Amino acid sequence: MSVNDSVSRIVAGSGIALTGTFIGMLLDILFKRMLTSYLSSADFGTYFLALTVISIIGAVATLGLNDGVPRYIAFFRGSHEEKKIIELIISAITMGLIAGLLGSAGLASTVWTFGRKRILYTMQNLVCGQDVNYCHSFFSAFKFDISDLQGI
Repeated sequence: MSVNDSVSRIVAGSGIALTGTFIGMLLDILFKRMLTSYLSSADFGTYFLALTVISIIGAVATLGLNDGVPRYIAFFRGSHEEKKIIELIISAITMGLIAGLLGSAGLASTVWTFGRKRILYTMQNLVCGQDVNYCHSFFSAFKFDISDLQGI
């Protein structure tokens, strides 16, 4: 493969990535516009607060494994140590599961402690709109009366 072929493949791949990035940004703007017109300011704030907490916990819960594991797999392949690759993958999966469970428990306790009703009210508005009877069975699993949400 010549240098010109390699460069043309790189440029084509970059164009596809750039197009996908622009489409993703456009969809993000449209989705946020839809949320702002559909939700009240309190619901919108609750949604983005929950999104922020989830993003922070998700970043911490990865433990850097998304960057470190591919690097060490490449290193061990280069030094022909395939046995260490399997050990690395097993330990990464184990650490990832433990960190994910701890992150989920932390997120659940945070939601339960600080904003259960507000978050569930926002979920009701996103999922059901104003049809409370439609969602009564869904929210009854959370062990509270959905009519309590009407005053929020």
